Amino acid sequence: MKPRILFLLSALIVALAGWAAAQEPILELSITPSAVAIPTGGEGRIRLIAKNTSIHEADDLTVSPVSPDSFTFAAEPETLESIPPFSTGSIDITVRTGKDIPAGNYKGNLAVVYTYCIGEFCFQIAETLDFSVVVEPASSPVQTGPIAAPTAGPEIPWPWIGFGGGLALLAGALIGARRSGSRWHIYLIVASLSFVGLGYGAANQQHEQAQGIGAVLCTSCVGIEEASSKEASISPAGLARLSEIEGTRELIVFYAPWCHACPYAEAMVVLAAEQNPGISYRFVNVEQDPKIAAEYGMIRSGRTIVPAVVRTDTGEVIFGIADFEERLIEMLEAVSYTHLTLPTN
Repeated sequence: MKPRILFLLSALIVALAGWAAAQEPILELSITPSAVAIPTGGEGRIRLIAKNTSIHEADDLTVSPVSPDSFTFAAEPETLESIPPFSTGSIDITVRTGKDIPAGNYKGNLAVVYTYCIGEFCFQIAETLDFSVVVEPASSPVQTGPIAAPTAGPEIPWPWIGFGGGLALLAGALIGARRSGSRWHIYLIVASLSFVGLGYGAANQQHEQAQGIGAVLCTSCVGIEEASSKEASISPAGLARLSEIEGTRELIVFYAPWCHACPYAEAMVVLAAEQNPGISYRFVNVEQDPKIAAEYGMIRSGRTIVPAVVRTDTGEVIFGIADFEERLIEMLEAVSYTHLTLPTN
């Protein structure tokens, strides 16, 4: 198998894995106990458990109530600043009922928001969890004491067993290659392991694990490395193209405080505008102006993606910072047909 074909195949695997991972939740969220008994006007405790099943770190997990007015938080829940890959975090929450709420069964809701980044793309995930509240007469005792964290029984580590088997298979292929002088079967095994890893993760709704397995195998095979963010600068050729653009262009740069790549996109847009007075821009914080972000498609079904740059007159949008200079200039150079007038006879 030719190296170029192998490179394209590996790149396709990583691209498919990245597509599968985009804007997917990486935390398994649960509430314990699922039903809590609280006296009228009293308090009860629940615990939010967040299990990170991906290779990416989850950041800034916050909790807020979306329950009826009869339920409130006795104190503002803490924020989990980070949940490392394959680890679990928790937040203890004290729920308080109103003094006038009658006894009965009610449903409470929690809004959970967190962020994570995959390379140059950053996502914000919003989910809602339900739990049951049994309101008892005021004479009932108030629930006190910490909630014990759930314990899980031993599990057979099939992924690690499979990974070890894959390494053994690859080692056997290397030994065979040294004896035969041929390497095509090594490439075939690496590509097969990548597809198997991707398929296993997708089948178990663990797209990020699949992405990680495929990316690691393909990187070791063809030397693909994740591009890191560079300092914002525009090439001399790019500056010349920007200065030749005629007419006006307005850009909206959508960003978020938790987005690692957003400062680069913002700085590049500022540099572009400095080269041409017809280019204007404004920044929109997706957390402070979620309605504008949703209007332009940056927030969909509780999923947020930044950085994103929108040209207002054409509606064209670019995401991420890969090859940012070229994509930004091409977007600015494009002719807006809404501003054209047809000649009259």
